[in-house]
Amino acid sequence: MEVIKCIKERRSIRHFLNKKVEFNLIEQILEAGIWAPSSGNIQNWSFIVIDSNKEKERIAKLCYGKPFVAKAQYLIIVLAEVKRVEGLYGELGKRFAVQNVSACIENMLLRIHDLGLASCWVGRFKEEELKDLLNVPENLEIHAILPIGYAGEKVPAPPRKKLKTKVFFNKWGEKWVKDVEKRVR
Repeated sequence: MEVIKCIKERRSIRHFLNKKVEFNLIEQILEAGIWAPSSGNIQNWSFIVIDSNKEKERIAKLCYGKPFVAKAQYLIIVLAEVKRVEGLYGELGKRFAVQNVSACIENMLLRIHDLGLASCWVGRFKEEELKDLLNVPENLEIHAILPIGYAGEKVPAPPRKKLKTKVFFNKWGEKWVKDVEKRVR
């Protein structure tokens, strides 16, 4: 799929069909994740893949009333080793760690859509309880849960603000002018 088409067509899906997802597709999604850029090529992400219905139910309960999480064929829990990045980059490390993992998650979401599957970036959950449930080591943080399955709904494109309202030149407030030659210098 053309990249811009994939970006514009991807949606957050919260209803899944009861249709089997082949595990080789999950491997391709994970592969896309590990190819994300990261500060200093530190690759501070890890993943836990969940396919147990019992575990999916337990995880869904920790997601503040998001039962769709349990209905997905797979869950990918995305973890970040933040302290390691902080050790290399000091106070900027937290920001870099989050940026790294966010790039990884976006790669995965785009690959999910590209493969004809669907997902939703779930970021609200009871992290400490989820870490206990999954035996996550103390040095890792959970940054996202990606429920994966075949879409059971069609979601229209949400409105987007005009580019000219979001872009400034040289400093905040200097308006976007499409024709660069017309910009006042």
